[in-house]
Amino acid sequence: MWKVNIKPQTELELKRSLKNGEFSSDDIKLLLIWIKFIEVFGPYELEKDFKWDDHSLWGKWSGYRSSCFSGAGRIIYKILDDEIIVMVVRVTNKHDYK
Repeated sequence: MWKVNIKPQTELELKRSLKNGEFSSDDIKLLLIWIKFIEVFGPYELEKDFKWDDHSLWGKWSGYRSSCFSGAGRIIYKILDDEIIVMVVRVTNKHDYK
């Protein structure tokens, strides 16, 4: 079974974004569904399920992946195989990886 960890800084940014209205309650529900999907099926199944629009990133984000959890919501994460962990490093409502 996989475990999803969210970096503390990412968690703070997500809470701030919620407070500012950048994400809706539906966005958060979809984010929780994404987390549950990973825990049950693992991150490699995301590529097979087109609704997540999961893909690898390049440049400064080389080694990371991005998944779509809503119209504009993106999760940037890294798979740590040796620990069976998916580390979420950013959750954003903009399709901007800066």
